[in-house]
Amino acid sequence: MRSILHSLLPLRLWGAPVLLAVLLCIGCKEKPEDDEPEFVVNQATENSSISVLPEGGEAQLFVVCEKEWTYQFKAPADWLSVSDKKVNGTSWMLTLSAGENSGPSARSAVLVFSSASLVREVTVQQEPEDPILQVTALGAYGVEGGDVIYERGRAQISRLTDGDSYQFSFLYPSEVKVVSVTVPSSLEEGAVVSLGYRVVEKDRTLFKSEYPAATVLRIREPYVWLKVSDTVYFVIKK
Repeated sequence: MRSILHSLLPLRLWGAPVLLAVLLCIGCKEKPEDDEPEFVVNQATENSSISVLPEGGEAQLFVVCEKEWTYQFKAPADWLSVSDKKVNGTSWMLTLSAGENSGPSARSAVLVFSSASLVREVTVQQEPEDPILQVTALGAYGVEGGDVIYERGRAQISRLTDGDSYQFSFLYPSEVKVVSVTVPSSLEEGAVVSLGYRVVEKDRTLFKSEYPAATVLRIREPYVWLKVSDTVYFVIKK
């Protein structure tokens, strides 16, 4: 009996280390040899998109990564430039810059970000600018009776307000004629407002029209672009 217990003693002494080694090996198999880094682009862990305003400007996206990473354009895009700046040890801010998109259609570019075996794609989009915004001469365009364009040598500008709305007018003293555009005194880009248009000669109204849905396309002090349709729009001083 003693001999049997003596023969089992080594197993008892070595059993715990062997078991621990087996468990450690199992753990090693379950854990990847090389953990993939945290890799967040544009505040997302997958493909995403970002937009630049039609009139041009800048947009920003962020990259968070614990390891080395790179980026490149998937295809040439000479309309878009990229600069990057390190924020802290694992974060970068990228600034995307584009000029005005005066073309007839939208344009896009794809930036490919890579780190280890991870790849992220960010699509940068820019819609075309409304052709109306390329008109810089003050006036009423496409209204009945033809376009009325402010001519510095012939007309004078007047602006009257009653608090709730203001009236922007072209005065033609030699013709005793006044062309007026009336809009709310508070305007914001993208807002839809009512607009009144009137042409008066002496005491006689030559033309009068109300446009209940004019979109404020852009405000660049002191100018305002208002669009009724692709053919009817106004460029006035605020």
